[in-house]
Amino acid sequence: MAASTLGGVIEFLTRFGLFDVVLPFLLVFTLVFAVLEKTRILGKDDKGNPKANLDAMISFAMALIFLAATKLVQALNIALPYVVIMLVIFICIILLVAAFYKDEEFDFFKNYGKMRGPILAVVIIGVVAAFTFAMGWSTGIISWVTANWNSTVFASIFFGILVIVLIAIIVKSPSSGESPGKNGGDKKP
Repeated sequence: MAASTLGGVIEFLTRFGLFDVVLPFLLVFTLVFAVLEKTRILGKDDKGNPKANLDAMISFAMALIFLAATKLVQALNIALPYVVIMLVIFICIILLVAAFYKDEEFDFFKNYGKMRGPILAVVIIGVVAAFTFAMGWSTGIISWVTANWNSTVFASIFFGILVIVLIAIIVKSPSSGESPGKNGGDKKP
């Protein structure tokens, strides 16, 4: 039995299929439709607008096909709450950082432009981790890592990453304030 009236409503909506059918359908339909509208893959009409009717039909078909793959719907239902939690954590971090700024508008990437790459990497790794957990692949990956932790594979991977980072630092283009002079790395006065 539900502890509250709203809890009963959520249980009813769960039994009704809102979380297993309706919301995954709407999510996939909306994402595919948005991508088709943005990319205009199916062409344009006479006025230069994307062909919305074709985009809608293909989005509808792809969303229905997605619903037929019940394992993918289950994985989506498992992974999306983790993605939302990561989003909430990211927003909380931005709020905490913005609290120390003046009353002007805070632009995270303008103020921390060099952090775009690492932040994007963390977000991508987090989303990939959420979906590998949801698909059930994480147990196999974790068991393989723990079984091979002392092998030369990880030493090679670590050394390869170290070499790539060092090469990236060495060949990094000069920043906007620097420009190479006639004698190599001299700055212009």
